[in-house]
Amino acid sequence: MSTADLAPGTRPSHKRPAHLPLRTCVGCRERRSKWEMIRLCRTGETMDLDPEGKAAGRGAYICAKMECWEAAKRRRALQRALRLPAGVPVPGRVAGLVAGMISNSTPETGWGPAQGPEEVLSRS
Repeated sequence: MSTADLAPGTRPSHKRPAHLPLRTCVGCRERRSKWEMIRLCRTGETMDLDPEGKAAGRGAYICAKMECWEAAKRRRALQRALRLPAGVPVPGRVAGLVAGMISNSTPETGWGPAQGPEEVLSRS
């Protein structure tokens, strides 16, 4: 459609593609959709799981893969990303919750039940 085909006083519509927020995994350094990853946030002088991804404060994202979780713990990447004091360990409760989320994940979409692209877009 050319501009000559439009009614006077109208402009062509240019729809922008839907925005998918990207985040970087602290374990493998890959960029993925925010909705495919697990978010951990800083709460005071420790870290906690943020399943909704909406908690206030500094956050760090990790892929729903055990290799990423192990690499992040081994390199203390979570503590660095959350700017926690040196020597703060990953709480056992958080480690158990994340391990449970990883074992329940689906390979196509990250954690949680299988979703189609339209469901991922609706979460943003």
